[in-house]
Amino acid sequence: MKSTGTVLMILVLVILCISSTYTTSARLADNVFTKFLNSDEYDDVPETKWAVLVAGSKDWTNYRHQADVCHAYQVLTNGGLSKENIIVFMYDDIAYNSDNPFPGRIYNSFQEIDVYEGVEVDYAGENATADNLLAVLLGNPFQLIGGNGKVLSSSSRDRVFMFYSGHGNVEILGMPVGPVFKAKPFIELLQANYEYNYFKSMVIYINACKSGSIFTLLPNNISVYATTSANASENSYGTYCGFGNDDGGDGVCLGSLYSVAWLQHTEAFDRATLGQQYKAVQFQVLNSWSTPPSQVQQLGDISIANDFVSTYMGSRERLIHQTRDYHSSSSSRSSNFEDEVPCAEHELDYYRNRVKRSRPDSPNYARYKKELDERLAQRKLEDDNFAGIRKLLFKDETGSKVKNVVNEVQRNNCFKSLMDIYWKNCGSISEYGMRLAKEFDKMCDAGVTDDEFMAASTQVCSA
Repeated sequence: MKSTGTVLMILVLVILCISSTYTTSARLADNVFTKFLNSDEYDDVPETKWAVLVAGSKDWTNYRHQADVCHAYQVLTNGGLSKENIIVFMYDDIAYNSDNPFPGRIYNSFQEIDVYEGVEVDYAGENATADNLLAVLLGNPFQLIGGNGKVLSSSSRDRVFMFYSGHGNVEILGMPVGPVFKAKPFIELLQANYEYNYFKSMVIYINACKSGSIFTLLPNNISVYATTSANASENSYGTYCGFGNDDGGDGVCLGSLYSVAWLQHTEAFDRATLGQQYKAVQFQVLNSWSTPPSQVQQLGDISIANDFVSTYMGSRERLIHQTRDYHSSSSSRSSNFEDEVPCAEHELDYYRNRVKRSRPDSPNYARYKKELDERLAQRKLEDDNFAGIRKLLFKDETGSKVKNVVNEVQRNNCFKSLMDIYWKNCGSISEYGMRLAKEFDKMCDAGVTDDEFMAASTQVCSA
């Protein structure tokens, strides 16, 4: 048996050494290694917990997303997960932001407990991209651009947890830099990882507007369980809002309602099942002050909801926050979460209110006004860009003339290509602009080529 194991290991090394790119050869090597680990000789190899944490935004007004991810990092490490097995995507521009009244600290509630301390960010700044996230989830270090090279290296014996907090729209999630993260390639990746035995089971939590749409096509038989902060058409909400409200402004939200709910529940009830946590978080969100409340969803392999939370997030040795009894049926509206704000308009409301509530003679008034004007100008620019490109491509204002219908693989490849071209020619798409991303699918369905889109976007965006 020992000689067999040695031969298998040598085979793995040979395949990896001769692979210049991470394609079929590397996948074969991983498959051989997985079978090697699953042999009877290695039945005593324990399962490992892995986690991928993603803050999908940047800028001070989006404080809550990085705070959510930092809090999740603390929960996981406190639960016993190795830092080597936690991969973090975060632009990392909040802790030392000039607007932060507590430099070097990030809070996820009004209790002012620093959740930033000790967080190791693997893909920060310009490296926090959708392409790098896909490479990490595939376990493919050869496709990475920047970052420290850490990728998901799980096997068929391991549990994987993924948490995303950021902006979303129908079937897309925002990233701090570059094109968006699209639902269909993500689902295809999960299916591929399942087929290649890259996990025993995987749990995914998504906090974003319209996040339920991400998992519309998620199969129920690939050992992946997901919950989302909203259904396919709803907003998500920020909570603990009003932080840093100098000059009488509204301040930012320290957390997201769904995120804070599951994080605090995990700290208090890690021996609960995932299904119990889902119901508790759903109850908490439904009974918040948000109007209308969002509908927390569960999707995928619902049998995984019977697993303990600790199976994926470890066991708590101490509590980071004092939490109320989430299982209390007598609770009415939550006093634990305050001033919920819909994610879709939070940024613009923040800048408008800072201008409205500050005095014209205030030393910060001119800066606040300039920041508001820049955001409004960005929205108009994105509207004008899409309208101009659509007009050039379709010779009308609607862009509804369909030349041919493509299949899903062609549409996904086309969407990514057009997004890349737009990003290079016109710049990144803001939270507001994400609602226009569906225009790319319409263009792909209409048979718009890369060359046609390049010419139109160059003409419009360089004008």
